[in-house]
Amino acid sequence: MPVTSAAVAFSVAGALHLSDPCQITSWDDDLTHWQNADVIIPGAAGDWHAHVQAHDYGEFFGSRAGRLVLLRDGAAPAGPLRDAGTVAVDSGTVVAGGPGDRFTECDWQDAYLNGDDRLLSPAKVPGSQAVICPSGIGDGGYGVFVRCDASGRPGEIIVDFLGDLSAS
Repeated sequence: MPVTSAAVAFSVAGALHLSDPCQITSWDDDLTHWQNADVIIPGAAGDWHAHVQAHDYGEFFGSRAGRLVLLRDGAAPAGPLRDAGTVAVDSGTVVAGGPGDRFTECDWQDAYLNGDDRLLSPAKVPGSQAVICPSGIGDGGYGVFVRCDASGRPGEIIVDFLGDLSAS
């Protein structure tokens, strides 16, 4: 599956959290409730790059995100893929970030709706280090997989919108 989007840089201090942004934000406050995230991956501190691998979903849906791939800078992930859980999506998007990232529902919607190619590219959420990505054809439960480097730290994280990956 080819990489079709430019990489978007972001940083994480501590654990990396993956969730539907509606689950962790609200209209009425500026808090981001990361404790409600679906998947929390410890030991992920560092600089990361996010990109989308495209998939052709056919005539009706066309090309959209097939996978969101997060790569930690300087990591050489070589171990097996391990199952890290499932992200439950109800907004058609997945957000990845750290507990220090703060944004509102308006912020993430601006990032998603105003992207150059919102169906095939991750985008930075304004005012934070978090990134947001469309979830393929929309809502559902999507597997999250982690591949560690030689030191045992996460080096690659994949959100599989196609449902064809499995832990090895």
